[in-house]
Amino acid sequence: MEKGLTQVYTSESEQVNFAPMGLSLRAAGQGLRSLITSFMPYDFMEGASIASSLLEPYLTIDHTAIEVITGEGKGKTTYCLGKAMLMSCLQIPSLIFQVIKSPSPYGEIRAIRKLPNLTIRTMGKGFLNVHASGLEQKHIDAAREAWALLRAEIYSLKYRLVVLDEINVATYYDLIGGEKVSEMLFSKPPEMDLILTGRHAHLEVTKVASSVIEMKEIKHPFAKGVQARKGIEY
Repeated sequence: MEKGLTQVYTSESEQVNFAPMGLSLRAAGQGLRSLITSFMPYDFMEGASIASSLLEPYLTIDHTAIEVITGEGKGKTTYCLGKAMLMSCLQIPSLIFQVIKSPSPYGEIRAIRKLPNLTIRTMGKGFLNVHASGLEQKHIDAAREAWALLRAEIYSLKYRLVVLDEINVATYYDLIGGEKVSEMLFSKPPEMDLILTGRHAHLEVTKVASSVIEMKEIKHPFAKGVQARKGIEY
């Protein structure tokens, strides 16, 4: 931003402060552009969206979410699969972009073919073998290609929801710079929801996120030697 004003409105009350809306109306009348980012739902959200369309291009209201699903527990990818399935069935174009996983006939890969508004792209080379000398070159090359394609997909405006599956793992091992991911979160299309999954979420990413969920394992059959089950784990 070369020239402008940033204001933050906060309160301990649950009452919505509509001052930002009023200020944006005044600014629009003077030919000034406003961006309002809301991190929580509030009354009259539908009215805000209509106002944004009527005052375009002088008012943009961002109601979208940036979720981070991290932690040592199972279910991070599964969480995203469920949300993407439901959103796509509401006619919301959705993309699941798998950064680390390698192409395999998992149950979700087969089932997603029946959902017209849901796309899945698997770009990784599988399990990361971390040696004393570092990661294998195939993982480095795959991550570089995945990041370039992921950015292209995000800015293509084809999707309203994009899942960055295991992107946190990629940033942890420095396959993709955490700062690059953080910068992308600020510049994403305002109408797009993002979900970033994987262990070891980058600190800068969690700061930008509107919500961070940590999966914690209390008990799991793996601990008893039960192997991955068809239709449950894959």
